[in-house]
Amino acid sequence: GYMLTMVARSRRLRCRRVAGRVAMAAGAAASGRADNSDDHRAASRPSPSDGIDQSTRVRVLGTYRYLLRCGQRWVAADEDNTARERNYILAEVRSQFRERQHERIPDVNALLDDALAKKEVAEHYRIPYQRMAHRDLRSEAGRLAQPPLERSRL
Repeated sequence: GYMLTMVARSRRLRCRRVAGRVAMAAGAAASGRADNSDDHRAASRPSPSDGIDQSTRVRVLGTYRYLLRCGQRWVAADEDNTARERNYILAEVRSQFRERQHERIPDVNALLDDALAKKEVAEHYRIPYQRMAHRDLRSEAGRLAQPPLERSRL
């Protein structure tokens, strides 16, 4: 009981630190400030002069936590794959947020909307993995193989 509580608390704090760094980097990029410091603790605490858009920061952190919670509660269509799919979702959310931590504000909003749309698609189809793009079967190769239709003459 106690150990599980401490592990869960440690994970929550780690997630908050990562999400805070992502939001801070997004705010710093929006204000045009380049953060080259090696001290990540100083970068994770906002100062009033950073010019961070607070509503965007709140939205980034909220979306990050929401997607992590969805990943932790994920139940696979095949119960045997639940643990593997949960781990995939959590790793994907973390990596995508870290990859894009230096995006500018307009891009951040579009990325958050895209992440939430992907979550909805994953829940609908019960597949957490990225879906392949639909390819039209009537592509150029298919059209070239068929002879052109002749028009009837009146």
